Amino acid sequence: MTQTVVGIFDNPADTERAVADLIAAGFAREKISLIGPHSQDKHIAIAGSNVEHAEDLAIGALGGGVLGGVLGALVGMVVIALPGIGPVLAAGPLAAVLGSAGMTMALGAGAGAVGGGVLGALTWAGITHDEAVVYEELIKRGGTLVMVQASREERERASAILHRDGAADAHTLEEEWRKQGKY
Repeated sequence: MTQTVVGIFDNPADTERAVADLIAAGFAREKISLIGPHSQDKHIAIAGSNVEHAEDLAIGALGGGVLGGVLGALVGMVVIALPGIGPVLAAGPLAAVLGSAGMTMALGAGAGAVGGGVLGALTWAGITHDEAVVYEELIKRGGTLVMVQASREERERASAILHRDGAADAHTLEEEWRKQGKY
């Protein structure tokens, strides 16, 4: 049975390391999803460079190009405008769900709208509604979500990789926000 393992990252270098470590540990690229902020300003700055593929531009827009090499290997890279969040770069199974829920924009083009958004995609992937709310808020705040579909046997290994590389989890973050009065 497939289970969902999720980590959220504030630092693009940590995100890149986590994805690279998951791939190196044998997790299939098509089982790894990512949703992170997409900055139009960074995209425009990168668009003037000599890049062969449009998806390279979008990849470079996330984290100022830090993630390009690793994320280029992920499946189904799209840029989507999410209500209440704005443009995000998505890859993997979550990108397919978000893309099928509404209009995706061509990489480098104008934004379309997506119904259901991150909450719908995450709950579709097996995340509880309460955790999905926390993850959606973190994405709104500029975090990047990495999700792995893993077998029951792989679940602990995937979780260990994500947390070792700097991921936070929903329960810890929700608890911190409640203590700080931010949730």
